[in-house]
Amino acid sequence: MIAKVKKTGVAIVLAATLSSGVAVAVAGTNNAVGNQVEAGFRKDISELAKALNFVVQVSYLKQGTSGATAQTKWWPKRKYYGDTDFESEPAFSLNHQLSYGSSQPGDRLARIHTEFKIPTQTADDPLKGKPLLTIDSNIGWLGGQYHRLLGQKFDYKKSNRESISFAGIDGTLRTDRGLRHAKLKIAFSGLSVKADDVRFEVGPITVNSTTVLAGKHKYRTGYSETTLDNFSFHLENKYDPDKTIDARGEKIKLTNRVNDKNGAINQLLTFGADKIVVQENPVTNAKITFTLENLDADAYDYFNDLFENRVKYDEDTTNYDKDTLKKVLAAFAAKKPAVKIKDASARWNYGEGKLNFSLNYIGKGDPEERVKPTDFIGALNLSLPRQLFEQKPTAKQAKGSKPKLYKEITELSEGGFVSINDKDVTWIWELKNGILKSNGKKIAPNSFMQLLGFGEH
Repeated sequence: MIAKVKKTGVAIVLAATLSSGVAVAVAGTNNAVGNQVEAGFRKDISELAKALNFVVQVSYLKQGTSGATAQTKWWPKRKYYGDTDFESEPAFSLNHQLSYGSSQPGDRLARIHTEFKIPTQTADDPLKGKPLLTIDSNIGWLGGQYHRLLGQKFDYKKSNRESISFAGIDGTLRTDRGLRHAKLKIAFSGLSVKADDVRFEVGPITVNSTTVLAGKHKYRTGYSETTLDNFSFHLENKYDPDKTIDARGEKIKLTNRVNDKNGAINQLLTFGADKIVVQENPVTNAKITFTLENLDADAYDYFNDLFENRVKYDEDTTNYDKDTLKKVLAAFAAKKPAVKIKDASARWNYGEGKLNFSLNYIGKGDPEERVKPTDFIGALNLSLPRQLFEQKPTAKQAKGSKPKLYKEITELSEGGFVSINDKDVTWIWELKNGILKSNGKKIAPNSFMQLLGFGEH
């Protein structure tokens, strides 16, 4: 969600979370500032561990009037094997240096320096004891924050067949009090990994992101924009070349806008890319607009809480209160929510694809009743170049054979689900009054389900 600024990456998550709770007004001596900083540090470490489904142990190695040295050890939470064994080796450890600032307005309240070292024997450490990642967090007295992430470049070669080359990372995050305004910039310089018969490479990536949040709800409204200057990805298996993945992209932009109008949440997501190349097939001028409309704000919060508790904390979300759920679903249905994809398009060398889609819920939202086709109205208009489905067969396919996708599209055409001409493959579907039509022709539910692989042909 747009409000989850802390989802920008584990390292930046750590930086923002470790400092978000300590920027409060403190009057008095450095000891008072120190007590507040350490209390906030412990609180935020605990919340971060819970969010990541880890158990954490905090120990202070040294404490003084101007700062403290701490270490945190992290173990994955055990669901089926009893309590965490704190005598066992942790998944990773972090070292933290806390420096206390002044209690005077305008001065820096605290600085937190965090280090992550590779958990390996010194003889095998390509960084020779230096930290792989460092995060410097500066917290202003009035709540502003500045974080700097640095990743050291290194080369590690175990043999001619096993090696790692990391070109480094440099990132910054600036936020105001309450994380309502945030600017993120990450420059990832590249990674190459060789392991036996597999080669994995990620090229340089530069990410810029701006977030502006508002609103009173837990999942706050606002706007975010993220851009990637470029990216490249390569995965290769020596003994299975057909599974090689090669992808790259240029000038990619993602925006997310959420507004709250009269208790209804509307979310607008846009994606655009000048160029994306997958398996040497270029796609240019790709764009898509995805909208969620008329979502009841309280229901929006309720379902997001259910999802977050399930994903983050592995809580059982089936034991909900039925009366509460009934009220939430009724409020959700009353707003007549809708999902839409507008003016999506992309261009290949041999043609252009276009997509428009809408699905509106018009049911009563009664949890005691099963969802019925009459609870929805919708439409789909999708057109793709025919040649997209007629790519040349791979070396493993019989010479002259038609690709699998082409055979499936032909079956869809014979069943009346799509239309095919010399240039395009087109889907025009409509759902109304519980009846699904394709190109104006009513589609029997049984034949459609069979075509999807449910039931006998």
